[in-house]
Amino acid sequence: MKLTQRQNDFLDKLIELSQGSPNPVHYSELAKKLGVSDITAYDMLRLLEEKGIVSSQYEVKEKPGPGRSKITFIPTPRALQLKEALSMKESGERWQAIKERVMVKLAKDGFEADDLLKEFMARVPPENRSPLQDCVEIMTILTLRLRRSAGRDLLLEFLPTIMPSTDQASRANLNLLGGFTMGILAQENKDDPVWGAELLVHVKRYQALVIDMSDKERGRLAAQLMQVFETLKDLV
Repeated sequence: MKLTQRQNDFLDKLIELSQGSPNPVHYSELAKKLGVSDITAYDMLRLLEEKGIVSSQYEVKEKPGPGRSKITFIPTPRALQLKEALSMKESGERWQAIKERVMVKLAKDGFEADDLLKEFMARVPPENRSPLQDCVEIMTILTLRLRRSAGRDLLLEFLPTIMPSTDQASRANLNLLGGFTMGILAQENKDDPVWGAELLVHVKRYQALVIDMSDKERGRLAAQLMQVFETLKDLV
């Protein structure tokens, strides 16, 4: 199913509001968050309901008195599946673009990751990115920072032990991977305290995101990280 950018914006905000509250979302609350009129928010939610990605319900007043019953909205399971699929697609496309840039640079000039790393750093803290995208980018930063061939060799040597397969991508495995990579980098960059501090911020965020992931999300993260390490092999 294709949604317009405007429809996506409304759906994203509805999902955000519904995840932050145990109660369904009133259209006026959504309107306030998006800076639109109540009528605009209501009409858009009804349109999304026709597409099967939003459902509405009436909250009937329990006590008599002035005022009317409220119409509230929640995203359907189909909406969450749609956003997850879009997130996976965007994450895959983003990594492919990164990989192509790295490979082109390798072919032309040899590999210097500073420009790409600065671009990543500029987006921290992240905005409008899924935990999966964020974790892939964090590990890409760490991986591309491995300048010495000995460090790259060491990571690739222990990778099969740390994460034997994407089916065994547990929280412990994925967090160990982040910590192990950080340890190598800390040794390589011991004379650069500024980078060391930034490195710690990245790894802590990565580990916190991994802890909150579902089994399915961790499996997908592991699969994409394997692509990151495939590129690393070309740099060795």
